[in-house]
Amino acid sequence: MSTATHSAIIKPANPERVQLFRVAAKTHTLGFEQRPLSGKGVVNIWQSNTDPVKVPSPVLLASSAIVTLAFDDVVHVYSVHAETKLVTLVSPYVDPVSPPLKSTSGYIAGCTNSDGTNAYVYYQEATSNGAQVIKFSDVSDSNSNSGKINATEIKPNTWLGAIWDTRRAWVFYQKVDNIIIAYNTNQSTTSSVHDQREYFIPQTPIGVVFVPNKDLKVAGLPDFKPEALGRVFVYYINNVNSESILYRSWGDIFSKDTTIKFGDPAQVSSQAIGVQADAQISVVADKDARANRLFVAKIGDQDKVNLVTDRFHYGAENEGVAK
Repeated sequence: MSTATHSAIIKPANPERVQLFRVAAKTHTLGFEQRPLSGKGVVNIWQSNTDPVKVPSPVLLASSAIVTLAFDDVVHVYSVHAETKLVTLVSPYVDPVSPPLKSTSGYIAGCTNSDGTNAYVYYQEATSNGAQVIKFSDVSDSNSNSGKINATEIKPNTWLGAIWDTRRAWVFYQKVDNIIIAYNTNQSTTSSVHDQREYFIPQTPIGVVFVPNKDLKVAGLPDFKPEALGRVFVYYINNVNSESILYRSWGDIFSKDTTIKFGDPAQVSSQAIGVQADAQISVVADKDARANRLFVAKIGDQDKVNLVTDRFHYGAENEGVAK
C-alpha cells in the first residue's frame, strides 16, 4: 500500500504558495512541505519528526486521508490516529475531535463555508447491522454534535470528498456499484458523476474542488453559464489498459438546482498520467493561472507527491501538464 496520503491548501498569508501535509512514509507521523503554487523551482524536501522515539508524535493510520481546513484564520489539519482510530486534529496542536469520531478506514474529507466560520469533517462508519453510513461533525464548534447524511448504497471503505458551493455542502462518495455520487446536503438529493461504472476503479481516490463564478474568469470558458454559482471538478482513477489513469469530470452548480449535471469523463492529459491507485488525490484552484493544481503520487514515485496542472479552459494548448 502507498503511504502517499496528503492534502494541499493554499497558504492563507501568501496565495502564491501551497502547504502540503502528509502521513510520513516511514514513521507515519505528520509531514510538511511548502512549495510555490506554480510548481516552479520545486525541491521535494519533506519535514517531519526525525526522532519520534525521543520526542513522540502521534502515529497516524498509514492509509488515513489528510484533511486541511482554513478557518479562524488558521490552517487546521486532521487525520486518523493509528491506535485509537479517532479523527484527530494534528496541527496546529493535537486534539481528538469532540464528540469522538472513529474511522477504521481512515478515509475522511472536509470543507469550510464561504467565509471560513464553519468547518465540517465527514467520515464513514458501519452500523451494528453492517450498513454503511456517512457522518459529519462541525469541527469549528466544540459544542456541535455529530450527524449523518441520508446517503444509501455506500461502498465500504470509500474515499470521500467535500466542497462548499457558496450556499451548501456537497459530499462525494462511491456507491457499491463503483459509481461516484455527489450528495446535496441541503436537499438530500444525489447526482451521478457518470452512469457507467467502468470509469471508476473500486475504492478510487476522489479529489474535488469548487471554483466559484468570480474566480473562473468566465470569458472563453467552455459551456459555462454566467448565472451558475461556479464549477466543481472531480478527479478519480480509471483503469485503462490495466493502468491506473487520472481522469476528470466537471459540472456547473446552480442555486435553484438540487442536482449537478456532469460532462463526460476525460483524461486529465492526452498523455495518460499513471497514478498510484491507493494514494490520495488533493487539488487546489489557482485562479490566476486558470488552472487546478493536483497533487498525486505517480506510478513509480512511491514516496513523492507530484504536481499535475489541469487548466480550466480546455483545449489542445491547455491540456493537463504533469511535473
